[in-house]
Amino acid sequence: QVGFQESELSEGIPDGINTQPVDETIPLEGFTLSVTADNIGAKQRGEVQTVTFDQDVFGDWSSDTFQNGVLKYVSNEGTYTTQLDLDENEIEQGKRFMLDLGIVYSPVTVVVNDIEIGKVEFVPYEIDVTSALKQGINTIIIKTQPLGNNRRIGFREYYNETKDPEYIYYGKYIEYIAGLGGKEEVINTGIEGPIQLNVYQADVQADKGILNSVIAYAEAAKESGEYDNAIESVQKSFDAALENAKTVAGNAAATQEE
Repeated sequence: QVGFQESELSEGIPDGINTQPVDETIPLEGFTLSVTADNIGAKQRGEVQTVTFDQDVFGDWSSDTFQNGVLKYVSNEGTYTTQLDLDENEIEQGKRFMLDLGIVYSPVTVVVNDIEIGKVEFVPYEIDVTSALKQGINTIIIKTQPLGNNRRIGFREYYNETKDPEYIYYGKYIEYIAGLGGKEEVINTGIEGPIQLNVYQADVQADKGILNSVIAYAEAAKESGEYDNAIESVQKSFDAALENAKTVAGNAAATQEE
């Protein structure tokens, strides 16, 4: 986990990947953010409570200026929710909808109309939600799961301030991690956005040019330190996605949706 915490997540798609032009962009607004934790607005454990924000919900949780810093030391899951009304023309057959999450600091899971679409952990922070969308009201839920680093940092700071023996482990633990080159400060957490739907007109014949470019980029990333620094569960997800991409690329009968 220490190695992954040190990794720097790049923004967007590398210049070398030729992406398909977006035909239309639909901004997603009206999000709320709900978080349940026992250390909201505090460095130490306390009563479990749920807070829901409906203004300025996108930003870095670890910042003192985001929601007055009440999520700075929180490592519990956060749930962003909104609704989108699509009419018959917008949802017409042949269109493909990619959910673009913008800048993302923590792994996310996307759920549309009670259908779990999948996890998003690497750039580009996009996922195809076409199959789950419908005419009318669509509910979009984005769950983000921060690492435990910031919670431990809060406990460490609380111990240093109070010398409460309940938290002595965290004071020593952070010192130990720092000695290994790990983080001894809060790390970026949450979603910056902006979040939008990128709409594409589907091609009649499957074009694998972008897929092959992404595979090449992924294989190069796997040989780099970025892959080695990721935690084991993230590496497994990455490997599975790469193998699936190779399977589709090698299938002459694969559709553009695949």
